[in-house]
Amino acid sequence: MAIHENPRWNDKFEITYLELVKNQFKGEIALAQELYRVLGEEKAREVLNQLYLGYLVDWARGFLQNHRIESMEDFIAVKQKLGSPRSHIIEVTEVTPTSYKEKYSSCIYAKVFRDLGVPEIGFCMFCSNDFMITKLLNPKLNLERTKTLMQGDEYCDFNHTWTDN
Repeated sequence: MAIHENPRWNDKFEITYLELVKNQFKGEIALAQELYRVLGEEKAREVLNQLYLGYLVDWARGFLQNHRIESMEDFIAVKQKLGSPRSHIIEVTEVTPTSYKEKYSSCIYAKVFRDLGVPEIGFCMFCSNDFMITKLLNPKLNLERTKTLMQGDEYCDFNHTWTDN
């Protein structure tokens, strides 16, 4: 049985970006909360981390088909090409041949998950896999981060370094 197109699917309506993100994740948050209830915090966190890591690995594979990151210069060029997304306010605080540092002073995901009282779920979904993704982009690329908005800090610090080891 074919699903027929409905012309109303293309109707436009006004909604803020914040409302869109909140609506987008309400179901996932409810599912994650149920996982926490049924499996316990540790097992649920493990399941969520693996699920979102799988999404990010798929993204990274596709991304790397069109973007080669063979040096810090390549990484910086990609970061500059992508620019600052609507979801974050990012300040670049250092650029050297072996270092690229950013400070995120705003993150819509931290706002949504903190406002909904579930920053631990947001951390699993968005923050915990940043280190693995960095390594997927290139094993010589390293990330150090000591602060996250999701965990209540005043900013996220992303300190990328390149090592030739």
